[in-house]
Amino acid sequence: MPLEAGLWPKSNRVAGLARGTRTGELQAHLLPLQVEWHDACSYDYLEIRDGLTEYSPLIGHFCGYEKPEDIKSSSNKVWMKFASDATINKAGFAANFFKGM
Repeated sequence: MPLEAGLWPKSNRVAGLARGTRTGELQAHLLPLQVEWHDACSYDYLEIRDGLTEYSPLIGHFCGYEKPEDIKSSSNKVWMKFASDATINKAGFAANFFKGM
């Protein structure tokens, strides 16, 4: 789900599934986030889960300008949700996915 240049739209929710072509782990290298910061990450955030759905185990919930560590799933599937509220909007996030090592 790389983001095009520019600002992420306000009041937006996007969820998607990253799936590897084979069985095994999927890894993601996340670039530094550019989203609104809040101590509970409740306004704009990136949520990553280990599996097919929003109910899969949580890998991480990120906001602000942090650079998350690379993530690793237990399978070839990672569910992600990016959310923004109606106020401050920034550039968003970008991630590169690759087969686990």
